[in-house]
Amino acid sequence: MKNNAPKTTFIFLVVWIVATLGCSPTQEVSPLTDKLFLHYKYSINSPLGQKDFFVRFSVSEVAKDYYQIDILSQDEENQPVIMHFDQEPKLLVDKFFKTPEGEYFNLDIFGYLWIPSSQRKKGVTFGKSTVGGRRQWGKWEVFVLHREMGQNQSINFYYHTDTGLLVGSEASSGATRMNAVLLETNAQGLTE
Repeated sequence: MKNNAPKTTFIFLVVWIVATLGCSPTQEVSPLTDKLFLHYKYSINSPLGQKDFFVRFSVSEVAKDYYQIDILSQDEENQPVIMHFDQEPKLLVDKFFKTPEGEYFNLDIFGYLWIPSSQRKKGVTFGKSTVGGRRQWGKWEVFVLHREMGQNQSINFYYHTDTGLLVGSEASSGATRMNAVLLETNAQGLTE
């Protein structure tokens, strides 16, 4: 009588490998690279008038898969604008924008600079915000991250569908509006 055990074992092993590789979750791709920069324009419109300022996030690799984020904020005349996050010591994150405390890098009303692909799904709660659907915002296809902040206060953050990077935001608080838009970057997938 012929023993089919080795042949059966081999077939089972091949099927298991194919099923495992085919069903395994995709590897998260990080947009963080050495010398990455993101340059945003923020505009505040209130009954007192409009004020613009600019914030540039510059990334430097300090160790394999660990980065320092430097923040420069300036007004229209290139004068420094002091923000609460300017007082921070050097901001360190891993390749997925997580701080040493394990939290995603977040500048409160300025938002997360990046959200992972696993969180870019309608209805998902990310931090204090809820992910809405996909839509066109300016020149980008985005996911909307919406946060209610109190009576007559809300903010929408717009994240590029492919890279997960923040491309802009719109906030309102009574008669005051704050908008942000990504002006310039060297991020792969966002450069034209």
